[in-house]
Amino acid sequence: MSHYLQVCAGPYRILLDTDGIHEILDLDGDDGAESAGRRDWRGQALTAVNGRTLLGMKDDVLPRERAGVVYSSNADATPLMLEFDYVVRLHHLNELGLRPLPLVPKRVMRLFDGVFLDSEAEVQLYHLRRPLDAEMFMEQMDEVSLPASFAELGQDEVDEPAPSEVEREQSAPAALQSVEPSVAEPIAKKRRSHGKRKG
Repeated sequence: MSHYLQVCAGPYRILLDTDGIHEILDLDGDDGAESAGRRDWRGQALTAVNGRTLLGMKDDVLPRERAGVVYSSNADATPLMLEFDYVVRLHHLNELGLRPLPLVPKRVMRLFDGVFLDSEAEVQLYHLRRPLDAEMFMEQMDEVSLPASFAELGQDEVDEPAPSEVEREQSAPAALQSVEPSVAEPIAKKRRSHGKRKG
């Protein structure tokens, strides 16, 4: 069993290994503490990483009041200031529950190594790789993007063959991850009824 911190960047839920976390801070985007992509932390000028930009979101503007996670991508790396919309909570999870990523671009696979399923919220929690090469981490700021729905991906962008009907059914939560549970449930039921015919 391991501990993970769940954070949010827009509709996406991300899990960070607590072993890489130095401190969690409440940040104010208007406090003037950020300068040229740097934030001061205990006398160190840390590189500030916008979580929304990291994920390639079109709406990459974080809330004024946001969460800052001082995080090391590996044991020897200089800490970064990862900035997210907010912190959700701590999870105590069994590593055996980590499932393969759904159909995603290869460049996304460089950031995440799998997902945990949150059955209560009916969402997938993306696990950030650790260790993760710091230079590659920064390169992702210009390259990575997550689709609004994995169903929108073209087959030339993914690392797996086209899913069967059964696999599409099993991967439905991935395409619905940004939808509220109360909305997602009837949509999922509608998807299941598409293949039925009367008579």
